[in-house]
Parts: sequence; C-alpha cells; structure tokens
Amino acid sequence: MELFEKLGIDWRLLIAQLVNFAILFTALTLLLYKPLLSVIEKRQKKIADSLKDAERIGEELRSTEEKSRAALSEARAEASKILSSAQAAAEEVRSSAVEKARGEVAAIIAGGKSQLAAERDAMVGEVRAAAAELIASAAEKVIAEKMSSAKDKQLIEKVVKES
Repeated sequence: MELFEKLGIDWRLLIAQLVNFAILFTALTLLLYKPLLSVIEKRQKKIADSLKDAERIGEELRSTEEKSRAALSEARAEASKILSSAQAAAEEVRSSAVEKARGEVAAIIAGGKSQLAAERDAMVGEVRAAAAELIASAAEKVIAEKMSSAKDKQLIEKVVKES
C-alpha cells in the first residue's frame, strides 16, 4: 500500500472505482449488451430467412417462367396443328365444291345437249311433215286426182322414211 501512496494513488478510491466499474459493467451487460445481442441475432435470423425466401421465390419464378414458355410453345404447336387441319379441311371442301360444280355444269350441258337434240329432232320431224305435205300437195296437183287420205298418209310415211 505504500507503493500506492508513493505513486499518489488512494487505495480506497481505487477500490471504490473498481466496485463502481464492476457494478456498471454488470448493469450494462445485463440491461444493454445481452438485449442488444438478442435483437441483433433475431435481425440476422430474419435477414437470413428473407434471403432464403427470396431465393426460393426466384427459383419458383424461373420454374413458372419455364412452365409458361413450355405451355406457350405447346399452345403454338397446337394452334399450328389446328390451322393446318383447318386449311386441309378448307381445301377439301373447296375441292369438293369444285367437283360438285363441275358435275352440275356437265349435267346442265348434257341436259342442254339432249334438249337441243330433242328440239332438233322435233324440228326435223316438223320439216319432214311440212315437206311431205308440200310434196303431197305438189303430187296431187301433178296427178290431178285426189288421193284418199289413207293412201296419202302411206305415201307421206314412205317419203319420210326414205329421206
């Protein structure tokens, strides 16, 4: 203790300061340091959890984007198939309509030809009948005798058959 007195240190004051320091250190440790460490640890845990969640959400986002791209690609492929099918069906319907129209045109032409042939035959028959009457009339004048109508018809039919 003499040593402390030679250095000018009061040993009672030093002990009082050490006790005050110990009390202050204990009080700060219990009241400030431990709660502060607890808050910091909770904060670090919360940040770590948030980083894990952000990483998980990022992976889910990438996975969802890949799924949506795949679904979009599949939808485009399906749309292409449907479009091709629709084009093929339209081409088939068009071909069928063209063939049907050609058939109808051919039927109309055939009907027209047969009608023309019938009309021509009717006209030829009328011309022959008129010619036969004209011939009969001329022959009647030439012969100067009136033939009977039965004989007249026979003669006309004979002339028509020969012509």
